[in-house]
Parts: sequence; structure tokens; C-alpha cells
Amino acid sequence: MCKQLLVVLATMSTLDTLPQTIGALKHGKQFVRQNAANALRTCVIACRKNMSGETFTAFMTDLNKVIFDLVSSNEKNSKLGGILAIKALIDVDHSESEVQVIRFANCLRVVFQQQSQNVDNETLIAAAEALGHLARAGGTLTVDFVNFEVTRALEWLQSDRQSSRRLVASLVLKELAENAPVLFYSHVGTFFEYVVVVLSDKDKIIRQSATKALRACLQLIFDRDSRWRLKWYYKVYDMAQQGFSSGSADSLHGALLVTKELLENTGDFMVPRFNEVCQTVYKCKDHRDRLIRDTIVTLSPALATFSPDAFVHDYLAEFMDHLVEKMAKSSRRGIAFLAVGQMAVAVGRAFVPYLDRVLNQVHDALNPKSRRGL
Repeated sequence: MCKQLLVVLATMSTLDTLPQTIGALKHGKQFVRQNAANALRTCVIACRKNMSGETFTAFMTDLNKVIFDLVSSNEKNSKLGGILAIKALIDVDHSESEVQVIRFANCLRVVFQQQSQNVDNETLIAAAEALGHLARAGGTLTVDFVNFEVTRALEWLQSDRQSSRRLVASLVLKELAENAPVLFYSHVGTFFEYVVVVLSDKDKIIRQSATKALRACLQLIFDRDSRWRLKWYYKVYDMAQQGFSSGSADSLHGALLVTKELLENTGDFMVPRFNEVCQTVYKCKDHRDRLIRDTIVTLSPALATFSPDAFVHDYLAEFMDHLVEKMAKSSRRGIAFLAVGQMAVAVGRAFVPYLDRVLNQVHDALNPKSRRGL
């Protein structure tokens, strides 16, 4: 009896601090919001154990209203706090867990539907990640909400030119492909048809987000039926070729991003296309657009990693000349140093002839005064 009384008192104490916990979900600092979400989870678990079924249902109904108000707020911190609360409570098991999935999905939809009101990217990314966690939690109702979200996201990719909607679509598709692959698989063909539009979007963030969604889909199909898999690989490769030939800097950047995903996520598919890709990429190294030039630098080690022997034999010398030149330019040398380190790992002993030149650049970077003769 004493033990039961202590449990009840502990639950009451937790409930007494609940308003403070809710307030902390709106705090300006992320770690405070995260701690509040963890405390909310602890409170809900305690209430589930020690309340009657009817009382707990009423408690959760009130709490869901609070979370809905948070994610519906015009304040960024409140939205982020509401999203953290959802993530913290997703896997708390109780009698209405499956219904809770739909409630949380509806809360997150509010965030996605508000994207036209200039919801910032951080909030959209957090909401998409929470949706992915919700899909991974499973349950019979998950099928309906995942199919709904995937279908809507694909529609937003294809038919809506609002950049914010395209970003939401890319983020959601990436998360659902990773977290609900079985449910997502039936939509893969449509995804590959539609994603080409956003891979050349004028917004760099959207192109990068779409590439992450593409990566998730390529990883999803890697171990599946080879006939369809190869068909889709060819489809993606054609996307890249179209981007290379378009003349648009946006399309070219998208093509380079796609090429990296093909190298890293399609097994041996790129082997017969390797020489063509290396030549195409190298031709873009002096492009007028800085983003293109930077992407060439970051893509170079991926080429070497894919086929080290072929790369060393035919392309290492010219790519290393280019990278060393980039290491000497102080404005963009950071990414060049990183790429050279990755290149060394990829080609092994073949890197030895370039050590002196690279170490000279490292010395200059660590001793900037020496370059000014001081």
C-alpha cells in the first residue's frame, strides 16, 4: 500500500510540473526544449501506469490539444517544441497508440501546410524527421497515412512550382523511403518519373534535398528485383545526362549530385560508364559557377573510390593537379583539403608521388605568415 501511495504521489508531482514542462517546450534554446520533451515523455509514461483508462484518455486528449497548439503557432520555437514532443511520445505504448499515430500525423501536416507562410527550413526538416519516426513506429493505421503523405508529396513535386512545397515534398519522401520502405516501394516508379523536375530546381537547397530523397530510393531498391532495378538505374542515369547537356548551371549541379549517388548506390552499374563520367566531370572543373566548381572538387574522391585502379591509371594525375591548385586558393581551400584527404584514402600508395606538393600546401595553410614573407 505504501508503495502504491508513493507511486501516486510521484505521478501527482509530475503533473504539478507539467505546465512548466509545456512552457519549456517553447524555450529559445534547443537543449531546453529537448529536456522538456524528455520530461513530458516521463510524465506520460507515469500517467499511463497509474491512471485509470478513462482518466488517461482524457489526459491525452488535453495533451494532444496542447501539442496541436504548439505546432500551429506562428512562433518557431513553439513549433519546434511541439515537434520534439511528438517525437518523444511516438513509441509510448498505450491503448490508443494507433489512433495517436493519426493524431500526430495531422499535427505534422499543419507544419507542412504552413510552408507557404515562410516556415523556416529547420522546422520543416524537424517535422519531416518526426514523420519518418512515426512511419517507422508501424501499426495498422500507418499504411493509410504513409500512402497519403507519399501521394501528396509526389503531387507537390510534379504539379506545384512553389519552392517551399517542393522542399517539403523532397524532405517527406526521403524520410518515408528510409523509414517505411515496404510501403514506399509501390511508389518508386512514380518517384523516379517526378524527381527529375526538382533535381534542376533553381533553389540549391531543394536540389540537395531531392538528391537525398533519390539516395534513399536507390538504397531501397538495391536488393530488389534486378529487372526493375536496372530500368530505374537507366532512368536516373538519363536524368544526369540531360542535366549535363542542358547548359543550365542549376541542371548541371543537379547532374553532378545525381552522378555521385549513382556511383555510391548502384553497385557495378556505373562500371561501363565510368570513363565517360570522369571525362564529363573533369570538363566542368573550370565552370563559371562557383557551386559547380566546388561540387567537382567534392565529387573527385567519389570517382576514385568507385574504381581506384581505373582512376589511378587514367585520371589521377589531372584530378590531383586540379585539387592541388584549389588547395592553394585561400577562398575555397577547405573543401579541397578534405577532398585530397579522401583521395589519398581511395587510391592508397598511388598517392605517394603527390605527397610533397600536398604537404607544401598543408604547411602554407598552417603557417599563413610564411606566405607573406613575414
